[in-house]
Amino acid sequence: MDLKDQTPKLRDFLLSTNEAARIAAMVTLSQWKDEQSRAAFQQATQSVNSVRMQRAGKAALARLGTP
Repeated sequence: MDLKDQTPKLRDFLLSTNEAARIAAMVTLSQWKDEQSRAAFQQATQSVNSVRMQRAGKAALARLGTP
């Protein structure tokens, strides 16, 4: 089973109200080098409510590398 086929469904978790689910989605999508999620990662780095979200966004962007 190729889990990358589930990428569109996994992107839905980037909008979740559950912080742990959002972070898990960011980790997975960034490991899969999903460029379409870059904007969500960048948005996470600007989170005013969660330092964890900021760190997860920065780490995801680092895994993607520079565009």
